[in-house]
Amino acid sequence: MNMGLRINSERLKRSIEETGRIGKKAGARGITRLALTEEDRQARDLLVRWFEKDGLEIRLDPIGNIFCIRPGTDADALPVVAGSHLDTVREAGIFDGAVGVLGASK
Repeated sequence: MNMGLRINSERLKRSIEETGRIGKKAGARGITRLALTEEDRQARDLLVRWFEKDGLEIRLDPIGNIFCIRPGTDADALPVVAGSHLDTVREAGIFDGAVGVLGASK
């Protein structure tokens, strides 16, 4: 069922690449953005800047989860919720976590 959803694949690719530079260390096989580290904060701050640039409503819960709200065209429709995480395991691939977050927002 096509609901008129479109993904800007170039923007998504650029966003994944930019996020993937956060936590990349010279000589490392992958990226490392462990939860609650400086790299994790940088990735979360970048995400919030993108949301702000797009004029979206941003909310944080008491433990720091980021919620982006994009109003729909039908005020009576149920919300759609999607997301993931921006932190990674050690030496993760570029898609770890970021694809779920960025795919839902880009």
